[in-house]
Amino acid sequence: MINKNKAVEIRNDLEAAIVKIGKKHGIALSVGSVRYSPDSYKTSITGIVVGDGVKVGTPNAAIESDYNKNKLRWGANRSIGDTVTYAGKKFTFLGTKARNTKYPVIVESNRGARYKLPLSAIQ
Repeated sequence: MINKNKAVEIRNDLEAAIVKIGKKHGIALSVGSVRYSPDSYKTSITGIVVGDGVKVGTPNAAIESDYNKNKLRWGANRSIGDTVTYAGKKFTFLGTKARNTKYPVIVESNRGARYKLPLSAIQ
């Protein structure tokens, strides 16, 4: 029988296993949302090919890879980890998500909170 605790346990085991597989093949793999009932369990796995020195298996691998692919298109000349000032506040630049056209820039505050910013924040 599958309950919430068992579903979380299965997800954690899957995450640990697919990180190893992803490293082996040079792909950042992640487990998607989980759906379960007492007699079934369903999830998806997404893989993104990474390159340009991005470490596979890190939590930021997908957004770092996305930035490395699109930085020339956006005219951005930032490095991952740079300090970005936006609206008078300082953030650490983590990368981008190209599919989010309005707020593609992903940053982190000094307290660890993540924010999405417009492209103008890194240009």
